[in-house]
Amino acid sequence: MSEAAAEAELADLFRDEAMQRLDQMDTELLAIESGDGNAESVDSLFRHAHTIKGAASMLGFADIRALAHAAEDILAQVRETGVFPPDLAAPLLRATSALRAMVTGSAEPTGDLLSDLAACRAALADDQADAAAGALGGSCTAGPGGHGWLVTATLPRRTDESRAR
Repeated sequence: MSEAAAEAELADLFRDEAMQRLDQMDTELLAIESGDGNAESVDSLFRHAHTIKGAASMLGFADIRALAHAAEDILAQVRETGVFPPDLAAPLLRATSALRAMVTGSAEPTGDLLSDLAACRAALADDQADAAAGALGGSCTAGPGGHGWLVTATLPRRTDESRAR
């Protein structure tokens, strides 16, 4: 098998696996958005984003890696806090949609989406600091008018034993 054929086969395997993972992420995000998510849902989302990021990086798909990494960073913060704000589902669903388009080769520019995800990540970090001071609130928005989270979904804390799974 030639090097070009091997690379094409790896790219096809990546596309198939990424599409399956993105479908699973959409299912998990919709469940969380409707109030049916839990800590395992967040762990699953994180693992899917992490795997897509790593595989994209190995194959040289820098744009896919960057967007998957942005989603992974947000999910890492959610895992740490145990809180998944409902407003967070929409930008993450936009990310899975954009990733799907990138994987199939029909992608549009993602600069605005990356900015939105960065704003959501910053808002989550700000609210972690606010929570320590006892003042949590707001909504996930990028741009003028504030930022923060309206927290209505608190996930059960995991023990160190369950985190190891």
